[in-house]
Amino acid sequence: MLFNSYLFIFIFLPISLLVWFFLNNMGKNKAAQVFLVAMSIWFYAYFNYSYIWIILGSCIFNFGCSLGLEKFPRARKPIGIFGIAGNLAILFYYKYFDFFLENINFLFKKDFPLFHILLPLGISFFTFQQLSYVVDRMKGEAPHYGLVDYLSFVTFFPQLIAGPIVLHTELIPQFQDKEKRKFNLDNFTDGCVQSILGLGKKILIADTLGLVVNQTYFNRYYLTTWSTIIFILAYAFELYFDFSGYCDIAMGVGKMFNFTIPANFDSPYRSRSMKEFWNRWHITLSRFFITYVYIPLGGSKKGEKRKLINTMIVFLLSGLWHGASWNYVAWGFLNGLGVIFSSRKKEASGHKFLSWLGCFSYFLFTLIFFRSESMQDVGIILKGLFNPVGIKFIYDMAQYMDIPELYVFRQAFQLFLPEYQGMVYLVAFLLLMLLCIILLRGKNPEQFVKEGKYTKKTVVALSVIFIWSVISLSGVSTFLYFNF
Repeated sequence: MLFNSYLFIFIFLPISLLVWFFLNNMGKNKAAQVFLVAMSIWFYAYFNYSYIWIILGSCIFNFGCSLGLEKFPRARKPIGIFGIAGNLAILFYYKYFDFFLENINFLFKKDFPLFHILLPLGISFFTFQQLSYVVDRMKGEAPHYGLVDYLSFVTFFPQLIAGPIVLHTELIPQFQDKEKRKFNLDNFTDGCVQSILGLGKKILIADTLGLVVNQTYFNRYYLTTWSTIIFILAYAFELYFDFSGYCDIAMGVGKMFNFTIPANFDSPYRSRSMKEFWNRWHITLSRFFITYVYIPLGGSKKGEKRKLINTMIVFLLSGLWHGASWNYVAWGFLNGLGVIFSSRKKEASGHKFLSWLGCFSYFLFTLIFFRSESMQDVGIILKGLFNPVGIKFIYDMAQYMDIPELYVFRQAFQLFLPEYQGMVYLVAFLLLMLLCIILLRGKNPEQFVKEGKYTKKTVVALSVIFIWSVISLSGVSTFLYFNF
């Protein structure tokens, strides 16, 4: 089920909230929690009912490992290793098995048939979330929870599909806190505000830019230098407003239930180094790799050379986590190089703008690898980047932004001033890009909600955003990070 759907906004969410608080108010706390687990499973299974067995099987497996660690503490290491291997095996089968076969076929001139396995929604997120718990259990840093608490931790629907990757210490204690079971008007209001802002990010900005980005990518053979730069810049904005919009909705919905879900973004496009960027972008994924990969490998405690190797391993794995393709591995490698370079070089005093420009430009370059579907397509886009022949294709790109809001203007210009229609689309597209820049320089929704300054103008603006978003729901797409 999508956050950006009529079913979620007008049926699923209201029912979930009403029954949750009603049962808790009646003193039926366990029943309320079981109900929320059931609703979360429905939320997940709505995309494909066969997914139920995958996520429930994963939960039962990891809960069983935790129970085994509780019953047989002397076998802590073999049980823990078994749990880690099981999680990685599940992820490998569903996400990387075809990629593995493709490379075997290429290297050894074989012809093994591909399985074309359907990637279960959110498997990278809920697998890493449970993997962190199994590792903590093996190290003796986490207790064994009851089945309902554990299922609540894994399946809680706001963070189930695309994160953030929540730790057991961040969510389960909240389910166990009886004060969280009481309706709180302030939390509910803050949650609604943040969710509306996230919805606007996704529907009004990311999806509109997505029309341009997707059609431009389809016609990538026509790219030239300036159109490639604008294409990648538009994709950078689309990716940010799409993923951060999802996280804002997740945090907002969590607040409606009185639960705090960790932030995943901290204005990353303001970063002045790639190291700073990765402390601000997809924060919970970076935390996972630092805690469960980088530090166990020795971190920075085994010399400078080992530190650089460990950093690169983390980013290669991060690239592979995002997708089973060599262009994602290359993307991870480039980000690793950027972090290593920025870690070894201090920012020059008085050159903050140049530091920001260098960091942002470098990240834009890496997005060529992230957006492409293969290394061959990377080559096509890079070729366009060094093709300084004209700017006509930019006008074509702008006209891909064929949204209903421009219908009246389009018809009017087609009738009276057809020669200016391309210019109208270009102006609209550039204004949208300018709006993105303005929003990225301002307060993010989390900061706005913390201040809690809701004036009459704020209420009117939020109402417009919500109504406009709801009207546009019929044309929205899934969130980009659903693919990872």
